[in-house]
Amino acid sequence: MPEKLSLKYVELDNSKSSSKEVENYFNKMCPYFIPPLDEKVDINKYSNKLIQNADCVFIQNHRKNIGFLAIYTNDYSGKIAFISCISIIPEYQGTGISQKLIDFSIEHSRKKGMKSIRLEVDKNNTRAINFYKKNLFNVESADNNSLLMIKSV
Repeated sequence: MPEKLSLKYVELDNSKSSSKEVENYFNKMCPYFIPPLDEKVDINKYSNKLIQNADCVFIQNHRKNIGFLAIYTNDYSGKIAFISCISIIPEYQGTGISQKLIDFSIEHSRKKGMKSIRLEVDKNNTRAINFYKKNLFNVESADNNSLLMIKSV
C-alpha cells in the first residue's frame, strides 16, 4: 500500500458498465466476506440489483478501487436508509477507509432526508459488529445468523 493516500469517491450510475465493475470487485472480494459473498447471493444478480436500486460508491486510491459502499435511500415514508454493503480490500483494512465510508453514508443519508440507517451483519463478523457499535449503531433485532443494527442520523 502506498504511504500517502490520494482518496476519491466515485458515485456509480445505473449503467451496465457500472454493474460489471461492481461484479468484478465482488468476485475479487468474495472470499473476504463473512460468509463468502457467493454463498449468500448470485454475484451477477446482486451487482445488477445494487446498481439499479441503491446508491453505489467506490472509494479509490490513485484510481484503484479500494472500497465499496451500497446504500438504499429510497424509504421515503419511514426515512430509514439501509446499508447493503461496505467492504474494503484487505491491504487497506485498518487504515480508516471503513470510517470514511460510514461517514459518507451518514452524510449521504442526511442529504437524502433519511432519519436513520439500518444494516444487517453476520453474527460471526465480530470485527464489523465492533466497528458498527463504535459508530453508535445499536442492535435492533437478531436471528440465528445475523444482527439488524440501526443508528439515528
